[in-house]
Amino acid sequence: MLVYPVELKKDSGATVVTVPDIPGVMTYGKDTEDACLHAKDALETAIWFLMKDQQGVPSPSTPRQGQETVRLGTLSDLKVTLYGAMRDRYVTKAELARMMGLQASQVDRLLSRGHSSRLELFDRAFAALGKVVSLNLKDEWQAGNIHLTGSARVAEPKASYRPGNASVSRP
Repeated sequence: MLVYPVELKKDSGATVVTVPDIPGVMTYGKDTEDACLHAKDALETAIWFLMKDQQGVPSPSTPRQGQETVRLGTLSDLKVTLYGAMRDRYVTKAELARMMGLQASQVDRLLSRGHSSRLELFDRAFAALGKVVSLNLKDEWQAGNIHLTGSARVAEPKASYRPGNASVSRP
């Protein structure tokens, strides 16, 4: 997952947030959570402009201990990762379309921010580039950081499942 560290500063009753890895990304919110929600949108918008201008998308740096982060949504992450794989192999949209047996407009939609692409097409696209998609699911709270996911902050759950005894405990 593409998880970018952010810098937060209080300013005149608002929280200003920047994404140091992507120059020019700056927004604000009434508090940290609101600012991070806006930062996710600003980050995705900046990345789509980089892709539209055929520029490289900087990889996220490693966050400092306790530093807030913002992550792209899963579909956006796939699109940005596919774009990066195409750049690494010097493959254009038209070439990828030929490799996949598709029309160029279908690859355009696959990389479009506003289009909900099917996962099967990502599998085909990555396979055409000699790549395989691997899914890694983890509990974010176990990493010691709280990340913004959608509109809610994810923290350690109150209920816990213990394999073997199938019990759920609530403190």
